[in-house]
Amino acid sequence: MELLAPAGSLDHFTAAVKSGADAVYVGAPGFNARNPSREFQFDELRAMSSYCRDHGLSLYIALNSLVREVELPKLINVLAELEKISPSALIVQDLGVIELVRNHFPHLHLHGSTLMFAHNSAGVEMLAELGCSRVVLARELTVEEIRQIARKSPVGLEIFIHGAMCFSYSGGCLFSSYHGGKSGLRGNCVQPCRRKYSVVSSTQKKRGSQRKSAYIFSMNDLEGIDLVDEFKRIGIASLKIEGRLRSVNYVEQIVRAYRMVMDADPADLEESKKEAKQLVQSALGRKSSTGFFLSDRPQNLIASHHSGNIGTYLGRFSRIIKEGGNFWGLILPKHHFQKGERFRLHAEGSGERVAFTARKIEKTDNNEYRIILPSNLRPEMVRGAVSLYRVDVKNHAQQEPGGAKMNLQVLAPEPSEAASIRKKSKKISDLLGYNESFARDEQNKGTGRKNTQKSMELWVRLDSAKLIFQRLPFSVDRFVLPIEKRTLAETGQLKKYYGREKNRVIWALPPVLHERSFWSLKKNIGVLLKSGFRTFQISSLGQLSLFDNAKASIYGDYTINVLNSRAMRKAVELGLSGFQFSIETDRASLWKGLDGYRTSDIQRRSQKKAGRMEPARKAAVGLTVYGVPPLFISRAESGDLPYNQKIVSPRGEQFVMSKKAGQSYTRPVKPFSLLPFQKELQHMGLDYMVVDLTSMRTGRKEMDELAERISAKNRLSRLPTFNFLGTLE
Repeated sequence: MELLAPAGSLDHFTAAVKSGADAVYVGAPGFNARNPSREFQFDELRAMSSYCRDHGLSLYIALNSLVREVELPKLINVLAELEKISPSALIVQDLGVIELVRNHFPHLHLHGSTLMFAHNSAGVEMLAELGCSRVVLARELTVEEIRQIARKSPVGLEIFIHGAMCFSYSGGCLFSSYHGGKSGLRGNCVQPCRRKYSVVSSTQKKRGSQRKSAYIFSMNDLEGIDLVDEFKRIGIASLKIEGRLRSVNYVEQIVRAYRMVMDADPADLEESKKEAKQLVQSALGRKSSTGFFLSDRPQNLIASHHSGNIGTYLGRFSRIIKEGGNFWGLILPKHHFQKGERFRLHAEGSGERVAFTARKIEKTDNNEYRIILPSNLRPEMVRGAVSLYRVDVKNHAQQEPGGAKMNLQVLAPEPSEAASIRKKSKKISDLLGYNESFARDEQNKGTGRKNTQKSMELWVRLDSAKLIFQRLPFSVDRFVLPIEKRTLAETGQLKKYYGREKNRVIWALPPVLHERSFWSLKKNIGVLLKSGFRTFQISSLGQLSLFDNAKASIYGDYTINVLNSRAMRKAVELGLSGFQFSIETDRASLWKGLDGYRTSDIQRRSQKKAGRMEPARKAAVGLTVYGVPPLFISRAESGDLPYNQKIVSPRGEQFVMSKKAGQSYTRPVKPFSLLPFQKELQHMGLDYMVVDLTSMRTGRKEMDELAERISAKNRLSRLPTFNFLGTLE
């Protein structure tokens, strides 16, 4: 069983290897899901890869960000470089990346990222079919669920054994993106789950008072020291430590801790665990728990009274003053600290955090300490309570360069190799139509060719079929219903109502499907098929296996995360009749993606038959244009969470949390709407738009208002537009 460590720099790489890691994972330049970390240069990646090959270690490169259409030429350049570097594998999320690697860079090995939502055996099997030789499982699984998946898995499994936990399922979080365009799926998460929120209970709404604020989404870290032996018995291929953004000290201590337990003789195992836990405590992490490993309803996941900052809590500043051009913080620290150490400021009101190295510390007459704060500190950040954390006990200025420690040969490629990389990159870009003008202007909306198709279909997604049988003030082409006990009980009425037009009902599979409920869903799908329903919508690619060879039209929900034309090509190859473009998209990305899809080789021709070119199969493309999408989908479900109450962020944004089928969903109170842009969306080439009324009121008043919005008469107040009018980062 492999011990896999994170590295955000050459110093981290050195610490990981010297502390006993069997493998290290790092981020690909520009395309990794931890973009705030320092970007590695290709020469550094080449040096680490060479070192690992020479010493029997593995280097994995995380190229696990979603890719916008305009970034495809850069992606091809990066893949050409990585092919020559020859890492042990790439960790990937985007279907477009998988498509490009399989067709044009076949020597690169692939691992499926945890962002691909693999939380059941079918998801693992699908990723294996896509060419992944290993799959990183979701962090929200129990030991027993992992065991069941391992029994059926055709490929190696990797699990996170230690590090940060997200409140939402990895790959299912839209929170950071919804208010500001900082997509967690693109490595730009601003960690809204670490902020303090206020909760207004139903009894307090009339008085307008608020309950005391709390960190209701802030998760404790994962720690699995006691379960290492169990995962070895299960047959897990790799134990992964999270933390590419953490300190060198953290990497060193955590790797040593797990190495100690993995190598311990059975007679010394318990003593090794005790020593390892002491190392974990010294690594300046958050409070830890075993996550979901021991229960799908754990009680110690969330530290609602604390921000979840990494490091040692030193206290709260009594005052912050400005002298000349500098801010100084006065504090009576709970622990000793000194100049040169790394600290983090946490503004408790807004949740903002700023890291810095202490340049000057002075002791005052009343035993407080004055510490000079970062020069770029914004005045509004220091108006409320501000706490101080120490995040690394080592003086960074005294650390040796990682390259010197390990004699890494950080060298540029030979001229002939560099020329070979450029030649291949250009050849593939030319073949796929990504010439120099393609990405010249990121805001270019595409060719501007007018879409000559008939008007877009309107799909309406509901919680139940009740609204279908009512007279609505607008015309609906198709209704999308969840496969649940309540809606299944309405199938007889739906059959009678629609007769031979049963394809107007699309049955939607749930976003999360754990192993124990997988086969009961398959049984329900069989009942629907026998009843004559033939149209379904999946939320993850692994759900395709539920249909075997059934004659059915399968559409993909936006949770498939299609953001570029190469991903669209792969969706078509997998047999989808249609799919939704990413709900996170901005206007320019949608224009470019749809334009690339229309002009790509899959739309023009697919293969030669009998001496002529056959037209490729076309799949419909849709977009959710209205609704309150779940920003968090979480397995954390407890009585302490504020269900059905208004949750207010430090910036005044409002949300509400609900429970359903063992999951909790956090949604914005106010819906977003792209309905004013219907003509433009049709011009782009969309085949259908989805109005999602899930978890919304659907009374007569609400439907009349919706009808007015669909008519696009603009008489009503404007609603948020998600990222459409901004830029997806």
